[in-house]
Amino acid sequence: MNSVKSTSFPLWRPVVVKMNEKELGYRNWEFYSKVRSLLNEILLPIDVGEVQEQKEEISVERVDLPEMGILTFYKGYEYPYSGFAIDEIVERVDEAKKSGMALFKGIRKILQSRVMGLIFLVVFYRQAQEIGTAFIGASFANIRNKRLKDERYCRPVREVRKVMQQIGVWYKVADIISMLLEFDNAYRARFQWILERFNRESFKRNSVKELQRLLGILEEAEEQDYLKGKWRTISKFLWFLYFKRNLRKKVEYFFNNLKIEEVVMTVEDVYHASKLNWFKIIWQ
Repeated sequence: MNSVKSTSFPLWRPVVVKMNEKELGYRNWEFYSKVRSLLNEILLPIDVGEVQEQKEEISVERVDLPEMGILTFYKGYEYPYSGFAIDEIVERVDEAKKSGMALFKGIRKILQSRVMGLIFLVVFYRQAQEIGTAFIGASFANIRNKRLKDERYCRPVREVRKVMQQIGVWYKVADIISMLLEFDNAYRARFQWILERFNRESFKRNSVKELQRLLGILEEAEEQDYLKGKWRTISKFLWFLYFKRNLRKKVEYFFNNLKIEEVVMTVEDVYHASKLNWFKIIWQ
């Protein structure tokens, strides 16, 4: 097992740090660069951005690289964190996430009526497909040189990637989803949490209804209205699966073959998720 040690490093948040030896000190800069060289599929120069004020900083004692995954040990924390936050990548993933939600919001009014939504998809299906393809391409371009080596993704993400590869999911989509779950621990935690409530028998009877049920649970569990609205909007998209049999079959294959026990939260995952003061989900 490889291990890298350091003195201090920022908490995993989307903060753009100017990786400058004079400002951060050569020791931290060298540590950060060494870890990146071990994790990233393609190693490029570190992005330069503005230094932002941080309300909290914690000490990284070491980063362990077992055969699979990454473990970051923070001083004073009972369990290691599964992953290593690279701020520039977190920021890129956050940009892709925000772009996706903006796209959802842009057609939310159409989806409020299934009749109008169906007319829109029938009449403008080709245009909608082109918009989706363009969005995927732009999102992938944003993270393509930041992708991790396959073995360095955390356990839940490795399982998700494995099943997506079995389906033959477009590699750009697979990489976007993988990077989102790896570097946005709020989304990852929600995904893990809701899968504990997944009912495989109900899914076999009606896959769309079961997914909508899960999103409904997630909506109720959120305390913030904008998050409730996010899951409500995504739920409205799911009825489209009734009209796209090939896509629905791929979704069904994914959930039927996903090993839930490899994805759901461990004690360590719950421990770290509970420390995120902006993560307001109701733990049950």
